[in-house]
Amino acid sequence: MQITFLWLGKSKYKSYTELESMYAKRLKHYCRHEILGLKEIKQKGDPTEIKKKEAELFLSQIADSDYVVLLDERGKSMSSMGLSTWLQKRMNAATNRVVFIIGGSFGVDQSLFDRANYTWSLSELTMTHDMARLLLLEQIYRGYTILRGEKYHNE
Repeated sequence: MQITFLWLGKSKYKSYTELESMYAKRLKHYCRHEILGLKEIKQKGDPTEIKKKEAELFLSQIADSDYVVLLDERGKSMSSMGLSTWLQKRMNAATNRVVFIIGGSFGVDQSLFDRANYTWSLSELTMTHDMARLLLLEQIYRGYTILRGEKYHNE
């Protein structure tokens, strides 16, 4: 199963970039994956129009056959164990590609909600996009280590 992480821009902080790279490197032992940081839309103007333009960028990267997971504060929450079970279900269903999307600072356009197969909330807490990206990578990595019975989850 291929995993694609889609988000806007890059981190401004080297420490986040280094941690993202570390988890991406660890994750390659479990699945094929790619991280696509799309070009951010300038944050001037009507937020509704910005969200529409961002949605167009995201949707241009998604195939009809992709299983799309939209990260949103109103989504369903799950534990790390639940995530590992969810990953196993996706593999059992022979899902070719799972695409995780983290939207922009204004949220996402309805068209992305409409396209998403699943809407997931990492937390009820508000966090920076850098932290959300890092947490997403770490939790996917953790989910795979749980599936393999490795000690990372209970260190």
